[in-house]
Amino acid sequence: MVLAYIDLAIVFHCLVFSIFFFFRKGGVGRSNILLGILLITVSFISIPFALKPTGWLFRFPLVDMEWPAGFLFGPVYFWLVREMTGEKIRFNKKELLLTVPAILALLYFSKFYFLSHEKQLAYMELIRFTYILDYQIGDAIFYPYIQIFLIYIIIALKRKKKKLSGVLLNNCQWLIKYTTLLVGFGFLSGLAFVLGLPQVYINAIPLISASIYLVLIYHFLQQSGLQFELAANGEALQLKPKYSGSNLNEEEAEKLNADLQQMMQDDKLFLNPDLTLQLLADELQSTPHHLSRVINQFHGKNFSDFINTYRIHEAKKLILIKEALKLEAIGYECGFNTKTTFNAAFKKVTGSTPSAFRKKHLEKDVQIYKS
Repeated sequence: MVLAYIDLAIVFHCLVFSIFFFFRKGGVGRSNILLGILLITVSFISIPFALKPTGWLFRFPLVDMEWPAGFLFGPVYFWLVREMTGEKIRFNKKELLLTVPAILALLYFSKFYFLSHEKQLAYMELIRFTYILDYQIGDAIFYPYIQIFLIYIIIALKRKKKKLSGVLLNNCQWLIKYTTLLVGFGFLSGLAFVLGLPQVYINAIPLISASIYLVLIYHFLQQSGLQFELAANGEALQLKPKYSGSNLNEEEAEKLNADLQQMMQDDKLFLNPDLTLQLLADELQSTPHHLSRVINQFHGKNFSDFINTYRIHEAKKLILIKEALKLEAIGYECGFNTKTTFNAAFKKVTGSTPSAFRKKHLEKDVQIYKS
């Protein structure tokens, strides 16, 4: 019972801080808002566990909401980690697909709220003392899912660490250790359920879990305070440029060009319609001046034409592969903001309009088929 009250106190603590972070200014990117959302998900995970031993669960039927919150934890933590290490998240379809497991869990477990009051009470009494099938299935899916998510985050952070410096590097190193702690705790929690340990140990899991997130809160506050101190002293918080000298020698220029081409090929940053010379230079840890010089020297183009060349190359592939997709939609998918700019860029690169290009290749396919 004591553990339950302590857990409720920590949950309340997390909820208060979530509101605080929602309205707090400063920090890296949208990390404040994401941390606020993360703390709310942690609270929803912990509340049902805290209410069960106290009997308050019968007055506040929040059962099964820990599952949707649990599945939402992975994506939100993933976004938070990326924002804290200097990446600006674009919440496109690809990113939002990560929330599908949480939505499915919400739809499945929301059936409880459509039961009659008597059946709700019977269900709550059952889950208070029995490890029911729904929970067994939920645990069997959730624990491997969240562990894979966290391990992937650790791998991504270790790769990213080589490109960071200053506050962002400190964030990255700390997050690697913290995420490793989460993996270890998740493994032990799953083991506790599998081994069927006494309920007193099971009840301690949400308490330990919530306490771990308090560590994240206080580190976040300390880290943000350091950022403000650095900013006051005029120190940069962004990536430390590798090519920040006043002059770029030939070897550095070739290396920057190789990094540029590799990044365009692997990360396809040109698909971002808001991509600017400054943003691309930041990603490459360079300066706009040096990057512009390299693009002109090695590719004979300005920044806009260079990016549009990649976009049009991608558009040509989509036009041939996705015959049913409208040309305007292909333009948007390839990073163009309007149909007009897409058509103009396409004609400049290929010498024809997108519609003429599609028609030409469709006719060619028909001729090949007839022959």
